[in-house]
Amino acid sequence: MRLKKIFIGIGLLILSPLIAVFIRRTLLQVVGYDVDKEPKDLAEEIYNEGASVTRCIDLQWSLPTMGPTLDDQRSRCVFEYASIAKDPLACELLMPSSYGFSCVASATINMPCLLSDEETVVWNDGTYREIPYTNCTEETSEMGKACCSLAGAKFNKDFINCDSIMKENYRDQCWYEVARYKIDPALCLSVKNKNIADACSVRLDAILKTDIDQ
Repeated sequence: MRLKKIFIGIGLLILSPLIAVFIRRTLLQVVGYDVDKEPKDLAEEIYNEGASVTRCIDLQWSLPTMGPTLDDQRSRCVFEYASIAKDPLACELLMPSSYGFSCVASATINMPCLLSDEETVVWNDGTYREIPYTNCTEETSEMGKACCSLAGAKFNKDFINCDSIMKENYRDQCWYEVARYKIDPALCLSVKNKNIADACSVRLDAILKTDIDQ
């Protein structure tokens, strides 16, 4: 009988942590928290349900692990949601931080031209093209000339405004580049595409609050 009690005691000692984890998980779920979900899976669930991205911030663990921290998992969920939903505003939850700026980049739709810090202009009109900004006066292709026109917003300090650019997607990128160059969130209001306008304002608001310049 005494041996049986010893075995029961050992069994309860072994099971106690598992029971505690089960109780914690159950209580968290009853209260309404998402528990032990992979960040990407939760992000997709939030997007498909049309729910708020703040659910990412409420992600809980039933038991801490040796891997990424809970805060890291929550941040990754926000990043994944912003990327899936193409919602730069969600990245405000990660600002100001380098990860937040990466979030904005991932959440922003592709713009027609790429302007590098080395003063080169890149576009793809069926063929990948990359030229120095100083060679723009020699460009003859329609897309190349459009990209070169808006490149002045970043590389030409005497550039005045973007209204002379006729195509809206190029004009939007132009205002985006001007706003970034001048670090002026008010200029983001000139961008018509909501996704790009949101990316512009989130990025510049964060820059004004921190020393990080992205």
